[in-house]
Amino acid sequence: MEKLFNKMPLWIINAISFVSGILTIAAAVLSLFSLYNDWNKEYIIIFIVLCLFIVLLIIRMRKYQKIAFDRQQITSFVYHKLTHISRDLYFDIMRCHKDKTESIRNMTEAYQNQLSVLLTHLCDMMEKYCGQKIDSCIKLITRPEADIKDIMLTTFCRSGTSDTTRGLYEANNEIKLDENSDFLYIVDPNRDSNLNYFYQGNLIDYAKELRKQGKRYRNTNPKWEDDYKGTIVVPIQIEHKRLYDTSSEDSFHVIGFLCVDSESTSAFLKRQEKANVNMLKSFADLIYILLSQYQHYLKKLANDVSNNIEINRNIC
Repeated sequence: MEKLFNKMPLWIINAISFVSGILTIAAAVLSLFSLYNDWNKEYIIIFIVLCLFIVLLIIRMRKYQKIAFDRQQITSFVYHKLTHISRDLYFDIMRCHKDKTESIRNMTEAYQNQLSVLLTHLCDMMEKYCGQKIDSCIKLITRPEADIKDIMLTTFCRSGTSDTTRGLYEANNEIKLDENSDFLYIVDPNRDSNLNYFYQGNLIDYAKELRKQGKRYRNTNPKWEDDYKGTIVVPIQIEHKRLYDTSSEDSFHVIGFLCVDSESTSAFLKRQEKANVNMLKSFADLIYILLSQYQHYLKKLANDVSNNIEINRNIC
């Protein structure tokens, strides 16, 4: 029944709710007038029912106007924050690098703090559309040159909405990409789908379906069902040809993943898949620019530190 309800178009659900409300009111009015035998009053009954119908229609319209207005407000606010914070962070870090005032620790904290703010805004916006509490995080690939079976991930930052106890199982450890179906589904060249994202509104049902096929849903979090039951994962990537001028159309430089999840199985509905995925991809595109800048300066700082150590050794 829940699957059928989730697949049902929103306008049908609203129509059923509206009509049932009208019938309930009409039944009550008719019951009241049925106590009298004077059927000349049936015009009055019709008039009252029509008035109630109009009142309910106006209330319903005002309700959806308010919902649409609230969504427009939060969406415009969040996308302004996305571009505003991204711009400021990008040029702040560039200035610090130019002035040689940055350090690996300070730079990392700056990216983590600002990206965490962006993720919190993302969750706030998605909650307006999904009607459920949403959490989010960014996972970075720490061994990009490794074979797919050896690629490791680390959680770079989380939204402020995430429970602080989450991720304790990976606090001091990297996680293997191929031990998580969500990430493997995206990067596995042998996958049986051309979708470059992972979208499952009900992971429990998804895991059961995989077991029927003789497969297994993999997750390095041993208690993932306690933390979330639905998730969306999109890659933080760019086409290789835009970086290295290659001719391959299907080759991407992936530096990590943007993940959102919810404890509810009704947060990420199938009918909202395209809208939700496009929303996340818009964030992932800008996050790629920020994180590629971060990794670039991180390498330069690491090389500078390494060179200074070597110089000091030679002096000694």
